[in-house]
Amino acid sequence: QVCAPNVCAQRERASVMAGWLQRPASGNDTVRRLILMQCRSLGNDSDSTIERDLHYAEEDARGCLDDELVDVLKDMASKCMQSCDLARYADRKNPCVFLYNLAAMPSMRSRHTYQDALLMKHTRLLKMVSPNQETWTVSLILTVLNVDYEKVMGQPSLQAAFSLAVRRAIAAAAGEGSSVEDVSVDLWAGAAIDVGIRPPRAGGRTEEVHAALVGATPASLSVALEAAFREGGAALSAARGSGGPVHVGEIRQPPSLVSARTDAIFKVCAHGAWLEQNTRDWDGSQGGTLTGAAWGYRHSMQEDLDVVNRHSELMGFDEE
Repeated sequence: QVCAPNVCAQRERASVMAGWLQRPASGNDTVRRLILMQCRSLGNDSDSTIERDLHYAEEDARGCLDDELVDVLKDMASKCMQSCDLARYADRKNPCVFLYNLAAMPSMRSRHTYQDALLMKHTRLLKMVSPNQETWTVSLILTVLNVDYEKVMGQPSLQAAFSLAVRRAIAAAAGEGSSVEDVSVDLWAGAAIDVGIRPPRAGGRTEEVHAALVGATPASLSVALEAAFREGGAALSAARGSGGPVHVGEIRQPPSLVSARTDAIFKVCAHGAWLEQNTRDWDGSQGGTLTGAAWGYRHSMQEDLDVVNRHSELMGFDEE
């Protein structure tokens, strides 16, 4: 928790008098606190306590980072939070809200706002925190349909076989020289798959891989995926659904250049926003705890918190 400057000064004087050494503030913790407070402040403009805490968090961040970088982090976190708020509003089932949504289109606005945050990540943040192009990789998010994800996620061997098939399909689409070892996948809920591709070990540039994947379509990726499933044989038969062939439904996030740092920072922003949104929904749905209707928010809160904690350590601000 960020304390007021006069309180911090008193603590510092007390520690010096006692002969204690002050532990330097963690850069990652400072940025994490700024992002989470920026998400919390959205929609809470009248709460003076939250605004004060945000002011102290921002003051700490500007003390160790460039002002332009702090502005980008705040804007990106705000856009992620706006996207979450609009997405959750679009899911409401009240008939009056449904009629309003037909006119206001919050779902479409949510997607556009999220894409704006991604654009900031790929254009502004990347060059600020990862100027060395050798550290860049290619990232995309796609959905793979007609897969029994309950079985896939419940059986480690089946999950490994499915992940290998996706990696083979992406490696085939990434162009000559790319191999399975160059591709990593992260399975999300809702059939979404986060894919990362680094430069081919056999030689090649990240920009060439990016150009090859930009030209890929759901149809072309589906052909490569079906071939990978056939190659997997019986080990993948249990992963198939009953609605036809396994195929790529959509490319949810187009191929883009990223680095390990920008990826970690954006995950803290995106999941920090959903952590705040699910916390608000949990607080506002306490009546549903008796029936179990609200426990999904609590479960999602823990998942998002785990992602935020894990990727906060990978943002790279402790090394600066």
